[in-house]
Amino acid sequence: MWLGLPTKDPLATEPARSKPLQALATVALTGGLVAWALYSVDRAQVAELLVQVKWPWFLAAVLLGPVQIALSAWRWHRVSERLELPLPMSVALPELYFATLINQIMPSGVAGDGVRVFRHGRRSDSMRQALHAAMVERFSGHLLLCALCCILALSLWAIAPVGMLPAVAVISGGALVALIAPAKLPAIGPFAKDAREALLRKDSLGVWGVSALLLATFVAGLALCVLALGLPLSLSLLRGLPLLLLAMSVPLSLGGWGLREVTATLLLPSLGLPEEAALAVSITYGLSVLAGALPGALVPLLRLRAASEPA
Repeated sequence: MWLGLPTKDPLATEPARSKPLQALATVALTGGLVAWALYSVDRAQVAELLVQVKWPWFLAAVLLGPVQIALSAWRWHRVSERLELPLPMSVALPELYFATLINQIMPSGVAGDGVRVFRHGRRSDSMRQALHAAMVERFSGHLLLCALCCILALSLWAIAPVGMLPAVAVISGGALVALIAPAKLPAIGPFAKDAREALLRKDSLGVWGVSALLLATFVAGLALCVLALGLPLSLSLLRGLPLLLLAMSVPLSLGGWGLREVTATLLLPSLGLPEEAALAVSITYGLSVLAGALPGALVPLLRLRAASEPA
């Protein structure tokens, strides 16, 4: 998820045999959560809603994808500059487009980020700083999302499903620790130092502004999917949409699938949306995000073409 913060170092060295097991566990978790969501509702009603999708609204949600990728690429470019690791927009945009597609189709949700970090680090000769640049870029949006979800969680205190409020508190608390941790603290300290350097300066307002705009577009994408299914979009329902984004930001599933669907079926019915409609909205949003990322498949093809052309 574009707003999430990777919870582990994509460059960390691990036993080769552990990676297939982790990928299998991620796929199994995703499949299990999706299956649970499907079997807890009337699947015929979900299918009926999905086949009646209003394409103009759905396409509007899909077209938000390229806008979000462009904004994220600019944010990455700016954060990299703050960390003295130049990254031109002409490089950041295709790299992020391809990374976004990989994040959608590969287990863990951060595989694409690992690819862009590796390529950025190889070009700049500073793999660790490249890692921090990518993580801080995501982290700025994650902080805003956590702040918004904490406010919304308080407003939903009486109706939120059991366990949801503690989950929001834990995720938000972890984000805060990652920002204020002492620089000398092992593992997280160097990242926190770079995060403060990139995000807490007077000239960092542009990064925060883009992060706020991105968050608005993500919520808008969910809202467009509600409209695409012909469902009523109330202010009450809007309060719950950012919490779906927060669930997606946890890099434990394939492209946010499963975590988002379970959150939707547990939370949105208390905000006036039936379980079947809540699940249909979540599925529609997942498909719109994937469709918006598909042009990223052209990036390696364009690279091959450029490499084959005579200098």
